[in-house]
Amino acid sequence: MATFNVPLSFNKLDFRDYLWNVYNVEVRSVRSFVNQMRPRQRQYGNSQGGKWYRPRSQKMMIADLARPFVWPEAPDDLSPWDKLMFDSVEAEHRKGIEAQQARVRGTPRLRDEMEGSAERRKLRNEAERLLTGRRKWRSGQSLGSAWVEVEEGEDVENVEAAPEAAPAPGGDAKT
Repeated sequence: MATFNVPLSFNKLDFRDYLWNVYNVEVRSVRSFVNQMRPRQRQYGNSQGGKWYRPRSQKMMIADLARPFVWPEAPDDLSPWDKLMFDSVEAEHRKGIEAQQARVRGTPRLRDEMEGSAERRKLRNEAERLLTGRRKWRSGQSLGSAWVEVEEGEDVENVEAAPEAAPAPGGDAKT
C-alpha cells in the first residue's frame, strides 16, 4: 500500500496508468478520496484579523501495489533536463527577490555592487581603446544602420526606411 497526493483532476485509471508507464509498477487496486481543508483566516502583515477562506481540497489515492515500490536512482547527468539553465534562472530569480526586498527595506545598492550591462561594458572597453590610442577616431567613419542623418523638414518615419549609409550633408556622394 502506498499513499499519494494527486491533482484533483486525476482519476483512478490515470493514476494506475501513470504508475505503470513511468515507474513500471503494477497496481492491484486504487482507492481515492478528497480531503477538505479546514477554514483559515488570511493574515495581512502583523494584523490579527482577516477574511476567512477554505483552502483548496487535496485528493489522495491509495494504491495496492503488487510488489514494494523502490525509488529509482537519481541520474548523474542532468543535461537532458537543462539543469544549467534552471540553475541560472533560479539564481537570477533569487537576485531579483533580494533586490526587491532591499528596495522595500529602503536600502539602495551601492554603485560598486551593481552589475553593469553588457552594452555598458562594451562601451567602456571601446572608450578605453580610444583614450589609450589603440584605436583612432575618424570623423567620417560609418556608425551603422542605427545612426541615420535626418534632413530638415523630413519625416522620421521616412528616415527609418532609408538606405544603410546616408551621405553626409554637404559632402559628395561616392559613386
